[in-house]
Order: sequence, then C-alpha cells, then structure tokens
Amino acid sequence: MDISVNHPYTVKEVIAVRSAFITLIVSVVANVISYYICKWLDRWFTDKK
Repeated sequence: MDISVNHPYTVKEVIAVRSAFITLIVSVVANVISYYICKWLDRWFTDKK
C-alpha cells in the first residue's frame, strides 16, 4: 500500500510566503508604533513652548 501525499506547494515556497507575511506584519506594526511616537513627541514639544 503506497501512501504518498501530493502537496501543491514545496517547503521552500511555504517558507517564502510565511517569511513575506511576517515581514509585512512587522512593517505595519513598526509603522503604527512610529506614528504614535511622532504624535507623542509632537505633543510633548508643543506643550514645552
């Protein structure tokens, strides 16, 4: 009895897609964090005047 599974994607393709997805998520999170840091600094410097 031959139990072979035919996967439509190779391991390298899955890793590449996963890596791209993680990079996208990290970029979005970094952008959101930098936005709020800029808002906080702008408010901090505005209050100092």
